[in-house]
Amino acid sequence: MIRSAKEIEDVNYIKILEDAVQKGDKKGFKVGVKQAQKALDMDFAHSVYVARDAQQYVLRYVIETANKKQIPVYWIDSMQKLGSLCKIDVGAAIAVVTK
Repeated sequence: MIRSAKEIEDVNYIKILEDAVQKGDKKGFKVGVKQAQKALDMDFAHSVYVARDAQQYVLRYVIETANKKQIPVYWIDSMQKLGSLCKIDVGAAIAVVTK
């Protein structure tokens, strides 16, 4: 597991993701590796959420990009929990809250 990303055990950071999802439009957040990388490349990312049980080699470049751009990376317990936070029916490996 990549440990260079910030790990915060406080649940307050989850509120940021929930607020973005509550707005109901897809402009407040992005789900998936390609969407996350695109948001980071275009400097739209506010924070990144990564599932602990996701395959880390797939997410490595996205996490490294976030660290280089000093975007906070938060770890969620599972893909299923991250998917449920994003109000989708399947698990999610990564999600990004956009500016």
